[in-house]
Amino acid sequence: MKHSLQQLSTFNIRLLTLLFLTSLVTHPSIAQKAYHEQHLKLDSIYKIFGVKGSCIVFNQVKNKYYYSDTNKVKLLHTPNNTFDFYAGLIGLESGVIKNYENPNGDDSLTNDKLIKALKTQYQPFFITTTRRIKHDRLQNWMSLLNYGNRDISGGIETFWKDNTLKISTKQQFDLLKKLYYYNLPFSFENIRLVKSTFHLTKLVNKNVYTYKVTGSQNGKQHAWFIGYVEFLNNTYMFVQSLESNQLAFTTFEALNGEVMYQILHSLGVLGEEACGHL
Repeated sequence: MKHSLQQLSTFNIRLLTLLFLTSLVTHPSIAQKAYHEQHLKLDSIYKIFGVKGSCIVFNQVKNKYYYSDTNKVKLLHTPNNTFDFYAGLIGLESGVIKNYENPNGDDSLTNDKLIKALKTQYQPFFITTTRRIKHDRLQNWMSLLNYGNRDISGGIETFWKDNTLKISTKQQFDLLKKLYYYNLPFSFENIRLVKSTFHLTKLVNKNVYTYKVTGSQNGKQHAWFIGYVEFLNNTYMFVQSLESNQLAFTTFEALNGEVMYQILHSLGVLGEEACGHL
């Protein structure tokens, strides 16, 4: 009798577990609640700072993505200087940027100058690069990369600066992920060179690689924050788009880093030791 009761008890537990798991499938509102709460958790951080923003964070080991509002990550924004990476890669791959000094003059494009231009976001270098690549070849590369809306009709020297070329947070993240894994149609060495220009911050048990861009979009301040955090046994990648009313450049740039820190901190990626380093 006692053995039968134990079997019944075990059966009831299994039945209840099965019914609970089934309810998650048959009642989507229950299954989606936890998923949506994660969105609200990240979105609430933007509300606290009084800015509009969207972000994606990726946990490599768990193969898990953390999104802010899924509609916002699909909105198109100006790439501004984040396009410099791809202008540089296209320039390298097409031979416009060379690994030796060109005797033509001071406007020669070389690997060393590309590294400096990426680190300082020196736009004359990239304007010269896109002009020499030429429109048709650039358009082919936009299609090959599936870069944003691929629209470079706004002018060979300005299309990425609050102009016709647009890209979403999701698209920006997809490119970053491919860049990180060397999964773009460029040589390993060219991708490695571009990745070397990310700003490195060494913290306890982790390295943080970041690239911040501050510019304007439709008369408002707009910023990108892209990068990744490497642990010994895991990597987190992230992309953030941030928008606000006009603020001083340094104020908005600092706010971009603070918001991204709070998001990564809330997900347990960065601790207090990283505060003020982004």
